[in-house]
Amino acid sequence: MKKTLKRAFSLFLIVSMCLSSFAFAEGDLTNVSAIRSEQSKMEVYKNQPGLSIMLERNASSVKSLNAPYAKSALMESTSVASAASNQPISIGNDPRGTINGSLTSASDQEIYVFSATEAKFMIGRLKSDNPDLNIQLYVVDPNTGNAQPTSISAQSNGLISLNGLPQGMYAFVVTTSGSASPGYTLQLNVTNPSGSTSKVISVDLQLLHFAIEYADGKVYANGEYIYNVNTPSKLDWERVYYFSYGGNYNQRTHSIDEVKVSSIKGPVSYSSSYASSSRAMLVYLDVDTLFMHHVSGYTSSPPTHQDSFLDTLGKKTPRRLEADDYSIGDHILVYDINTGKAIDFFSALNYYYGSGVEDIPTITFIQ
Repeated sequence: MKKTLKRAFSLFLIVSMCLSSFAFAEGDLTNVSAIRSEQSKMEVYKNQPGLSIMLERNASSVKSLNAPYAKSALMESTSVASAASNQPISIGNDPRGTINGSLTSASDQEIYVFSATEAKFMIGRLKSDNPDLNIQLYVVDPNTGNAQPTSISAQSNGLISLNGLPQGMYAFVVTTSGSASPGYTLQLNVTNPSGSTSKVISVDLQLLHFAIEYADGKVYANGEYIYNVNTPSKLDWERVYYFSYGGNYNQRTHSIDEVKVSSIKGPVSYSSSYASSSRAMLVYLDVDTLFMHHVSGYTSSPPTHQDSFLDTLGKKTPRRLEADDYSIGDHILVYDINTGKAIDFFSALNYYYGSGVEDIPTITFIQ
């Protein structure tokens, strides 16, 4: 008898909790401050507007990079090991990151060696308050270690943009034409493939997050294929919850369709009570993205029906995102690289996060 009562009481609690959590969503934004706080941590990677990136392949620059074979296009070769007073620093294959460095004297140099595993769209920059610093790209012969300078170079804070970096080994050499200080930060992104491009979708201040739309409609972000603008349904997302018991039921549905993208950041590891991914991209939704929220239910005692298409802002859905929707934070679709699908919607428009029914996701950027 006690077991029966305990079971009945447990079921009553479950039903009560489920029914109470399915109230109308209108105005239920008790968790907005927590969402905005978590999203603000990602503003360090905010977009850099107005950055001029050359999209077309520069034929003359690419030709000079066929070294060490096209030696006529290059100057006298020198050994990587002896090209600087410090030992060369390996920064790996298809690097993406920032490196802090400094020169100790006017005759000092720093060398950063890396490889492109296939033809790449490279962007880089030497950030510094020292206007005398210069960065130049060298082609390295992996067999001999000889490095030959190319015509690709920039002074402090000048952007290097090259669509068509051939597969091979390279080195960036940092020098100064005057003062050795202050130091610098080398920003480099060699992740996206080379190819005919349509536009830059987004690039952040550190060049860590670089998204491109190619002429065939494919969108890559930091070397990861995300979707094709000609078939955007790949980014559609839906979450449906349904619970019934003893003639009662509740259901809640969220959906995202006809996605418009403002920027893409990642990769990240993502974990929430609903979804998780060891490697995901954050797709920031733009205005005109289609959003729907629907909740319905029935309780038998007393007989009560629910049916609402209102979202957490009290706006009727289905509808398209509007400019004032961003007053409650960003609206981020979480795209799982491993499965090639959207797995979650991190937004105050998501009832579960906006109301605090579910905890804020844990997001960690993978560098």
